[in-house]
Amino acid sequence: MTHYSTLCIDPDDIHDEYDRADFADLSDTQLFDLGARAIAVPRGPAANSFVLHAPLELMARRLLLPLVPPGRRRAVRERMISVAATYEVASESVEPPLVTGPLSTALDEMQASIDLTGGDPDVGTEFLGYSALVRSTINRSMAYSLMGRLDEARADAESGLAEARRRAELENVVIGLYAMNLWSFMADEATDALARAREPIQVMEMSTRYLHTYAWEGMGMACLLVGRPDEAIRALESGPAFVGEGVGGFQQASTLALLSAAYAAAGDARRSFDFATEAVEVVRVRGTRVYAGDALLRRAHARRLLGQEESLVAEDLALARAAIEETGAYGYLPFLEAAQLRRRTGR
Repeated sequence: MTHYSTLCIDPDDIHDEYDRADFADLSDTQLFDLGARAIAVPRGPAANSFVLHAPLELMARRLLLPLVPPGRRRAVRERMISVAATYEVASESVEPPLVTGPLSTALDEMQASIDLTGGDPDVGTEFLGYSALVRSTINRSMAYSLMGRLDEARADAESGLAEARRRAELENVVIGLYAMNLWSFMADEATDALARAREPIQVMEMSTRYLHTYAWEGMGMACLLVGRPDEAIRALESGPAFVGEGVGGFQQASTLALLSAAYAAAGDARRSFDFATEAVEVVRVRGTRVYAGDALLRRAHARRLLGQEESLVAEDLALARAAIEETGAYGYLPFLEAAQLRRRTGR
């Protein structure tokens, strides 16, 4: 069994006033500030210099939980998740360009992060608990997949995952496996997808809640790839993104769109339509425009299954194309073209 590395910070490094503090009496701001200050998280755009998402909840939880009596750790952990999910380290939205678009901006940010490491996988590890270079390479793979640049996506995912395994970094392994399955889903390549999806399910309890999002969504995609929609539904409805929970909520629209696909494949057109419609609304509310094309495609398909007016189907497909072109999420273009072909041929 693999023994994953963890970030170890001596509790003695924490200021004495917090050593003796009753965590129940600390406000969310005080609790967050403690974790952020002790691990030197900068207070500006540089906070995102190494990674797509500043993993504030992850870092602070590892710092704080050793000081909390076991019976109260869950409550403290949940507070940290809540605060980290809404805390803005910069003036812009907490949703990253990988889900808001344009994907060209996300790619530029990831490349800047990779360049900043100078090719050294150890840069940032002391504070992040994992290799910034490896994480940024894996994140770049996800951007490539969503952009339809599948050869580059596979290369980054494979190299990032291999290095994460070599370093025994749990977070990077789980997200690396997700990146591999995102590539598989976009490439319609089912080989080894289920095996990759099972691994993070087995180890996700060892880490933070937002990793569950990647684990369950990866399993959902894998099950869809191999033609098991009922299993895909169970997986996707198990993840925190299903209800927009915590840090993993940025994937909510993607999870709902995949659920729409799964229910359509399972023969339940009404639920497929309902989930697709919810995904479209989540895109609007959260601003996660990268998933708009997928959500609208799924709704168009559900409309056809339900026998709704063709003008509504055509409108959703037109909106899907506009969203794809706006965000650069050309990975969804083959799905759009297949939907348009079905509409023309009446299949």
